[in-house]
Amino acid sequence: MIKTILLLSIFGVLSLAYGEGPLNIHVVAHTHDDVGWLKTPDEYYYGANQSIQAAGVQYILDGVIAALQANPERKFIYVEMGFFTRWWNEQDDNMKQIVQGLVANKQLEFINGGWTMHDEAAVHFEDMVSQMTLGHQFLFDTFGVVPLVGWQIDPFGHSSTSATLNVLAGFDALFFARMDYQDEANRIPNKAEEMIWYPSYSDPNLNLITGMMHGGYCESGFMFEYGDEPVMDDPNLENYNLIAKAELLVNNAKSQAAALRHNDYMFKYGCDFLFDQGNIQWKNIEKLMTYINANQETYGVKMFYSTPSIYAAAIRSSGAALPSKTDDFFPYADGPHSYWTGYFVSRSTLKGFVRYSSNVLSTTSHLLSASLIQDEFIQASLYAAQQPNGVTTHHDAVAGTEQQHVADDYALNLNKANDHAVDVLSEVTTTLIAGEGQELGLTYCPLINETICTPTMTTLAAGDVLPIMLYNSLAIDRSEVIRLPVSTSYVSVIDSNSAAVPSQIIADGNTGVFYLGFVAQVPALGFSTYFVQYTSGKHESVTFVEPQSATAQNDISGKYITVLFDATGSIQSITDRETGAILPVTQEYMYYVPNVGDAVSGQASGAYIFRPATDQQTPLPFATVTPTVTINNGPIYSEVVRVFQPELAQVLRVYADERFVEVEDVVGPIDISNGQGKEVITRYNTSLNTNQSWWTDSNGVEMMPRRLNFRPSWNYTITEPVSGNYVPIDSTVYIRDTTANLQFTVLVDRSRGGASLANGQLETMLHRRLLVDDGRGVGEPLNETTIMKSTSWLLFSNATTASHRPLAKRLYHTVFPLFSNITTLADWQAIVKVNTPYAPINPLPEGVQLLSFLPKSNGEYILRLHHIYQSDENVGPVIVDIADIVKGQTVTGVRETQLTAVETLTVEGALNYKKGDSLPTKIEVSLNPMQIRTFVLTFASAIDSSSFSSINIV
Repeated sequence: MIKTILLLSIFGVLSLAYGEGPLNIHVVAHTHDDVGWLKTPDEYYYGANQSIQAAGVQYILDGVIAALQANPERKFIYVEMGFFTRWWNEQDDNMKQIVQGLVANKQLEFINGGWTMHDEAAVHFEDMVSQMTLGHQFLFDTFGVVPLVGWQIDPFGHSSTSATLNVLAGFDALFFARMDYQDEANRIPNKAEEMIWYPSYSDPNLNLITGMMHGGYCESGFMFEYGDEPVMDDPNLENYNLIAKAELLVNNAKSQAAALRHNDYMFKYGCDFLFDQGNIQWKNIEKLMTYINANQETYGVKMFYSTPSIYAAAIRSSGAALPSKTDDFFPYADGPHSYWTGYFVSRSTLKGFVRYSSNVLSTTSHLLSASLIQDEFIQASLYAAQQPNGVTTHHDAVAGTEQQHVADDYALNLNKANDHAVDVLSEVTTTLIAGEGQELGLTYCPLINETICTPTMTTLAAGDVLPIMLYNSLAIDRSEVIRLPVSTSYVSVIDSNSAAVPSQIIADGNTGVFYLGFVAQVPALGFSTYFVQYTSGKHESVTFVEPQSATAQNDISGKYITVLFDATGSIQSITDRETGAILPVTQEYMYYVPNVGDAVSGQASGAYIFRPATDQQTPLPFATVTPTVTINNGPIYSEVVRVFQPELAQVLRVYADERFVEVEDVVGPIDISNGQGKEVITRYNTSLNTNQSWWTDSNGVEMMPRRLNFRPSWNYTITEPVSGNYVPIDSTVYIRDTTANLQFTVLVDRSRGGASLANGQLETMLHRRLLVDDGRGVGEPLNETTIMKSTSWLLFSNATTASHRPLAKRLYHTVFPLFSNITTLADWQAIVKVNTPYAPINPLPEGVQLLSFLPKSNGEYILRLHHIYQSDENVGPVIVDIADIVKGQTVTGVRETQLTAVETLTVEGALNYKKGDSLPTKIEVSLNPMQIRTFVLTFASAIDSSSFSSINIV
């Protein structure tokens, strides 16, 4: 999308200092095709709803292919595989052959090559990797090509993790078009708009050429399709303008090239959905190219069609000494009062649904792969689930910056994706423990967090059971508390051996719902079965927790921590029961009054921009009444339930055997009856001496150091003291007292924005509702009427253990339940031939995540391993034996590839055993801190219906 970018006067014409020879103008013809924004992806593809935006992707691709055929000198780049694959599947064999020829002769080049151009603030790295792999697998299987260059021209800030993944995917250059206005103003006179970015603290050898597109990704004055004046090259005309247009192009190019250190300039010949009427674009630029090249001595430039990969090669061959960068590009502002830090939180409920869906998909793909089941129908269903998940990584999807009807469409398609994934999960489960042709009637409850779950809320009759399958997408064995809403307290839990499982019942006095809690054991990448059964009275294995009222001083405790709170349920301190350390901490709900434009600036807070009212930079109390407080002290977990007004509730929960405090925040619908929006935050105040510093995760990977009112790359001028300090949080944020060696960490279940604006303080934004558009193109206010329910984990620890790392993985990959419609234990046992738990793999060593386990259509499997700790967290390399991961299965081939599993690595130390080679008994690989290694495996056999009963599942 085109969003307004403020260009300061410093961005004018600068003197040139080129080397010998003319300036080479690389004409890069492109189209930026948002996979949803003002219109849904379907509307954009087909050209529907033209009254909203004139755009039809299918027509762009039709025209581009015809134009490339017409002139072999032309080149074009394309980015979004979510659109291209749809177009490709509609073509006949003749057209496919034509396109393959255009790719082979490098007229058509795929850049980035992911399913979308992903967002870089609100997307977890696992989803980045998945959508890149989805696109790259298509490109390699179809054309035999691997993208070489990153093209993130529209995301609103750029993360170190995204750049790291680019390097791991084999990219050697990255180009984007958004940089903080202060940063760019500092770089231009220093000729530093292009740099060598070293994005990883843990692996300082990773780097790539990175270039900022001065002036954006559209060339003003040359978007002829948008109505810019065409080139009229007949000198007999009164409106003859060939020379004027040529001079405008050359002057613009030289002006922007003045900030570079070599003789090459990339002319970004395209824009949003440009080339819909492509002949207009081709014809006009070629008139200019012909004229300018015929007058090189006059203009001192040479123009030719090019691509970003050709341009990057020219930078390398120039020998230019580029400056270096090691931090990220957050936060981003395009003007003194326009910080793009609101979208970190915009549409928080959609952000939560994206994260939930990602876990459903990884649970499904991991179990399918670990089972080694090969089935064409199952593969097709998995692919159908992968696509909507890929779409929502788009920088106007999970970012929350789309129009409301588009957000609704994203959610609808994610729901369909989850249905596909659950179909696969159900089919695989049934095949493994019952055999093909059997039916377990498995279903799921996507609204279980709202206590909407028909299987659990249906009252059981005497003798009835509810079979529950619990799935674990992590490669570690897990002991997790499962909480289920039920309609009665007369239930108990048994395991797959019919042994009673200790449980507890808590009654929700506000809704009449009961919550059944028990501890489940779920094996790595496997599943376990438990049964909820009817009991005629109170069962000895069940503890009914009696609610208590709060007194002046109250506490809830587990084995490792105690939380003290006052009569209002407000937290007062956290005690580490092992060390005796006590952290005084308080929490409060507040809100910022959004700016709607004022005398200082007309900039309003909106979907993109966070800007508190100038005269109200201090947030106001959001909780305006004393809450009702209920305390539930149970043997499995204890909790404090606080209900404020209809738009706010909170639950503080401590589990018997966990080291964190769980916080459920329920916010919304936000009241706007006074005609004013609100930006709601939760703020923690601690006794830690934090020295104006805090740390936030980069898309769930490395922790980025942050300092109040500071930028590592330039001398920062404070213009917005609150929003100018907000940065994205995808997984983890913490503050530290380095003198006391203490750390307070908040783990989140979806993207938030946040900052530490005072010593010992940490705030994160929960939800936003705004009544004014911020003028960045979406054209409607972020008037969200949703109820947002999120979960965070609070951790009080010493500052050297990095104990947040495995917890963050658990919060992302929650245990996923399915429910069977079989109603008696006898019927279940008659169908199920193999008892559970099903444990297909040997758990990986501590510190290693099985990041991906994906089946390929040719019988191969993609295996991705990730060392979850970074280099300064006192953890060294970890060894993993690939041959010993899947139980009872022999690896017959293994080759190491770049990140997206399409290109085999040939570097020293890379594994490469072909099928038929003599493989060692142990295939050991070493993972350094934060390292991701990707392998393509083959196994000796796959599982089918005739072999399921002999699987070693325990």
